[in-house]
Parts: sequence; structure tokens; C-alpha cells
Amino acid sequence: MIIVTGAGGNVGSATVAALTEKGARFKAAYRKPSEIDSAKAQGIDAVQVDYSDTDGMTRAFEGADRIFYVNVATPDFVQHTANVIEASKRAGIKQLAKLSVWGAETEAFEFARAHREAERVIEASGLPWTYVQPNGFFQNLLGLAPLIQSQSLFTQAVADPAVSEQDVHDIAAVAAAILTSDGHDGKAYRISGPETITGTQKAEILSELLGRKIQFFAQPAEEWKKGAMQFGVPESLADAVITLMRFYEKGGANEIVDTVPRLTGKPARTFRQFATDHIAAFRGEKAAGA
Repeated sequence: MIIVTGAGGNVGSATVAALTEKGARFKAAYRKPSEIDSAKAQGIDAVQVDYSDTDGMTRAFEGADRIFYVNVATPDFVQHTANVIEASKRAGIKQLAKLSVWGAETEAFEFARAHREAERVIEASGLPWTYVQPNGFFQNLLGLAPLIQSQSLFTQAVADPAVSEQDVHDIAAVAAAILTSDGHDGKAYRISGPETITGTQKAEILSELLGRKIQFFAQPAEEWKKGAMQFGVPESLADAVITLMRFYEKGGANEIVDTVPRLTGKPARTFRQFATDHIAAFRGEKAAGA
């Protein structure tokens, strides 16, 4: 039995779908009662998990022997990680797979530093561990879909480097492969797409698919930060994103690795495939079945 935490997020929900496709036995852990109700209506074995409630997590994890720990780097991230470890030990979990980030070992940007600190806590725990370390997500661009739809442009901070980003569904496929097979203890799997791509190249592909000119701009850090905060992005998160973009600018995320085809038997998805699948969002339309 597998536990997938953070099942309401991008990677968590995609992992639930990947495990379902494999016919694996799992429980999906959500934070909100509404998410649990929705999951159960779809036939998913769903439980509630609060990372600050070790006793509650212990009950939720009972009967499972593997866990996919998915959590964002909040101020309580390290303590939450320690709580998950404690609950996992009490419940008899025998493998902890953690969603981390590409470049965690470098500690060269804020997200890397937070995830590496959590990794150290896991390594000191004595639990067998595996890290899933993806590069940037194509799906992050969906947050800018309204801007692309209304103003035919999108921006990012600092520069326009080539990055070997990937589709969330490929991350989930790798996670599902790890969670349903043996031999992964003590390994960190970096995940990339099959190619590097810049913001300018993304705009060119979107222009072709949408039939109109989409522009991309790399903004100076402070200018981008001001705009992001005007749209409700917390200052600490904006600063963290800027450190990530500077990591990208130095070529820290342009390597292509073969993790997706090697572990899943399928090629990694391209940005063009992603954009084609989500073209309705960039047009401002509802996707089929929505």
C-alpha cells in the first residue's frame, strides 16, 4: 500500500492518476475536506493529512509501507518533514520517496536550500529514502494563461536561459515507477524534459498553435518582483523565484537526463505536446469535459 501526500496539487494529483493507471493500491492524502469528498466521489481511497498533526498522520498512514511525500517549502517545511518521518516510523512505512527539486544538492537558490535541509533530516532518520528531483514544470505557465489570453504576452524574471523543463505527468510517471518497484533506496533521480527550451521559444510555439503573435519578455529582477507582488505574490516567494532564475541564468538547469525513458519506458513529453494538450487554457476556453 502506498500513501501519496499533497494529492491535491499538480504532482500529487498526477501521481494519483499514474498509480491508478498502474492498478496500484494506494491512499491519497489531502489537506481540505472538500478535496477528500471530491476524491471519494471518484472512487479514490482518500484520507486527510495535516503536516502539523503527527498523531493524525500516523492513523492516516496505517496499513501503508511506502509514502510519496509531497510538500511545498513553507517556513515550517523542516518541522513538517520531521513530523512526516515520525508518523511514518510509527505506522511502519518502509520507504519514503520525497519530491525535491533539481539542484537541491547545490543549495544555490532558496528552494534548493529548503529542500536540501529537509533531505538531511530524512537521511538522519534511518528511513530508507529516495528523492525525485524534477526541473521546472511546464504547468507553471498555466498560471500565466490569462495574461497570454488577454494580452498575448508573458514574462519571467532576470533572463531567458534554456532550461530542460518537463511535464508534471512525467514526474508522476517516474514517482509511480519508483513507488511500485524495488531497488531505489538511497537514490536521487533528477528529471528533465527531452530538450532545453527558452521563454522565447515557448512564445514561438504558442504563437504557432494560437495563430497570433505571443511575446515573451525577461524583466529586470526588481521590475518583475514589483509586478508579481502587485498580483499577490508574497515578497519572500518573489525573492526565492529570482534566486532560481539566477541559477537558470548561470546554466544550472540546462542538462538533459534520461530518467523518464529509463524508468517509465516512454519518452519525456515536449513543450509542444504540453501546449497542444492545454491550448484551450491559453485561448481562455474550458477544456473538454470541464
